[in-house]
Amino acid sequence: MDKLEKMIYTQAYTGAESEVDPFSFSVITHSDGQLYIDEGTYSDEFFVGFTSKALLNRLDRYPGSFVFHVDATFKISQGDYTTFVCGISDKARTFPFVALFVASQRQESQYSTMLVSLRYIYQKVIGKLLVLHYVMGDAEDAL
Repeated sequence: MDKLEKMIYTQAYTGAESEVDPFSFSVITHSDGQLYIDEGTYSDEFFVGFTSKALLNRLDRYPGSFVFHVDATFKISQGDYTTFVCGISDKARTFPFVALFVASQRQESQYSTMLVSLRYIYQKVIGKLLVLHYVMGDAEDAL
């Protein structure tokens, strides 16, 4: 996990990133503000998000004009980590990607942490509160 930890820490959001530079973020931090990355056990969860300023700008529109989607998948990581893909769909039937989260577990608390983390970084980067009118999560679970 050392290489992964180093990449996450060096890519942590600072505010100096360009519009397209990817950065890592989370509301789970140490007391000094540094991202908290652990082994991913049940008691010490692993949770981190990745996005860019340009991707977050996709959410800067009237909240009633899009549906925010969250989809959990296990197919894009080599480990047993859950990957949450976040994006929006609009009238044009496009699916602009917004953020990616990696978590050690797939439980309700991770969905809450993901939304709180996204709201936190959106406000920090865009300078506005994130407002979502419509949210769809894991459509396959609805079947």
